Amino acid sequence: MSNPDARPRWLRELDRLSTVKSQILLYGNTKDSLLYPADEENWEAGPLREALFAFYKNLGYKIVASYDIADGMVFADGMPGGDGSMSKAFSEAVSEVKKTQHKVDGPSARKTTDPLVHAIEEMRLCVSNRTHPTVLIFNNSSQSFAKPDLLSPDERQALMGLIKASQESRRVADSTGTKLLQNLLVVVCDKLADLPTWIFLGNPYTGSIEIELPRSADREKFFELYLGGLEGLDTKLLLELTDGMSYRDLMGIRAIAQRPEAPHGAKKLIDYFKFGVQESQWESLKLKDLANAEEVLGSRVLGQPAAVNAACDMLRRARLHLSGAQHSSPTKPRGVLFFAGPTGVGKTELAKSIANLVFGTDEACARFDMSEYGVQHSDQRLLGAPPGYVGYEAGGQLTNRVRSNPFSVLLF
Repeated sequence: MSNPDARPRWLRELDRLSTVKSQILLYGNTKDSLLYPADEENWEAGPLREALFAFYKNLGYKIVASYDIADGMVFADGMPGGDGSMSKAFSEAVSEVKKTQHKVDGPSARKTTDPLVHAIEEMRLCVSNRTHPTVLIFNNSSQSFAKPDLLSPDERQALMGLIKASQESRRVADSTGTKLLQNLLVVVCDKLADLPTWIFLGNPYTGSIEIELPRSADREKFFELYLGGLEGLDTKLLLELTDGMSYRDLMGIRAIAQRPEAPHGAKKLIDYFKFGVQESQWESLKLKDLANAEEVLGSRVLGQPAAVNAACDMLRRARLHLSGAQHSSPTKPRGVLFFAGPTGVGKTELAKSIANLVFGTDEACARFDMSEYGVQHSDQRLLGAPPGYVGYEAGGQLTNRVRSNPFSVLLF
């Protein structure tokens, strides 16, 4: 297989836990497209399900399948080029275990018609078979249950089936008979809190892996594979600008970079991806526009020559990229000024004057009265509510303002 050290961290962890655990919980960035080695030489980017299919097929598992309440059971060889043998092997494995078990449905077992309960029961039977190395993926489990403290009897029965499956899983010889493979149940959720803690706490059969947003090395691998042939892209700058982005974002950047009208340079490419067609007055600002900046600002802000001179010096240094190491990152503000003084001395007027000088209008100055954010948790109005809380989708006053007009002066 491709260099194991080049694989994302979550895949290396999956390789390790697949030999020592019978149930693995995957959480985090599970809805993203992921970069993974498809075979010995080739890498692909695709959904988590496809990445898991490729990973376990390469390990030699005879049954690899995924289940969720929307698609039902989907087998790894059910795609183009598959022979459908996994579905047949799954049925054989379930039938084999049913014949050998004495009490699959005992007289005291709770009867239900819930399809999820029956699906997990079949998965439980399959991972306990002794002839077919099996990996079954329970996908989108967060959307299959209510809140952990509001479970219905059917949901509780299904989750109990997961615990039983982890305990009853067997190790099975591969097709060559040279190594044993652990039958596995892989549960994919958005976050561990979506499942009751009694599923994994104190359960020695279960391990968990967080799928993170792509790290620097992962993004570098992606750019090497998909943007290596493009000229004029500073990879180091591209890595810095894409910090915190998902693989899906990187694929969007790749699609834009391949268009004939794509902007040249890493910074312009990322700005185009994030904000679309936005004209940055800062990029078109010439030094001659700042030649008489003291006169322009001084005509509006009276009696503050020291503050006006300091602001003009900052603007010139920033435009010449001489602001120092603390402002060398393209993701940071071009300059930061701290205005101190009582009401009426010209702090707000100076900020508006700078906005008019650089961006051509006073409206490019966004003012935020910080006295409105002194109450506990009121900062959420500024930055937006955290994920999972009411109002997260609405964003915050500051984040929405910057998103709608990223080229502006922010006055706090």
